[in-house]
Amino acid sequence: MSCLSFTEGMAQNMKDIVRTMPDSIIPLLSLNNRLDFVDYIDSKMKAEVTNQLGGKSEMTTLTDDFAHIRVSACSTVELKVLPLKDSSYVVAVVWSVVANDKYTDSQLTFYSPDWAILPRKRFLKFEDKEHFCAMTFKPHSWSLNISFSDPFQLDKNVKEPEPKTFEWKDGKFE
Repeated sequence: MSCLSFTEGMAQNMKDIVRTMPDSIIPLLSLNNRLDFVDYIDSKMKAEVTNQLGGKSEMTTLTDDFAHIRVSACSTVELKVLPLKDSSYVVAVVWSVVANDKYTDSQLTFYSPDWAILPRKRFLKFEDKEHFCAMTFKPHSWSLNISFSDPFQLDKNVKEPEPKTFEWKDGKFE
């Protein structure tokens, strides 16, 4: 199944998801900010808005099933629509925060189409509590990339774990 065939059959595409998501998902962005993002992208303009704290936020990518938003100078949000076996979908949201321009830590949350939080372990059996995990989606695939760092590692000779790539198959990342 390709991303294109999946998104053509969906009830909502990423534009609709960005428009209808609750303010609580990205509290710095109002409904008007999100509507402006979509309008600017549709008009082929730079999709930059003034957020709730007076800073600049920018939507840098918007496809049928993916959005990337630079919320602040040190944080980003990625949204990805992923298919389920029953022709429904989940919305995966990765919040990432960067410290010292070097260390990224991400949190991944899954939501139902009506924005109820779903248990992460249902879709991804991965935990790493010893390292900072930088998570990113590939816009034109169903891959989740995870790389690691540990800003508190005192022994610089210790090698960081190898990055991992998980592929979305049969309603979960494997």
